Amino acid sequence: MKPPVSNPVVLVVDDDAVSLEVARERVERCGYQAEVRDTAIGTSQWILQYQPHVVLLDLEMPFLGGAELARIIQRAQLPTRIVLHSGKPQRELDQIARAMGVAGAISKEVGEELFARQLARHVAAFGGRA
Repeated sequence: MKPPVSNPVVLVVDDDAVSLEVARERVERCGYQAEVRDTAIGTSQWILQYQPHVVLLDLEMPFLGGAELARIIQRAQLPTRIVLHSGKPQRELDQIARAMGVAGAISKEVGEELFARQLARHVAAFGGRA
């Protein structure tokens, strides 16, 4: 049995300033430490150094997209959970997440309660590969 998670860190990666701020606020309201990056470039090094519990990852970003960054993170085999976070409908996002082999997806469109439940599930599963 894993020890309880203390001071979980959630990294939000999104190139849109408004989406980034909204996600940061949502993460903090859930009681987690939120870190933010407005570009995927250089983010893999940050993740390797700090190993956040969860990465909320936007799919569509310039230069280096979320799918490419997810592959980089997956190759490093870190315990960090990769969770897609996009404006796409939840069902579509779930299908993309399964195809990419990442931990899951949370649409930017979900309400506060569902966001909190889904994020809590991923934080609790930190260290797992699913």
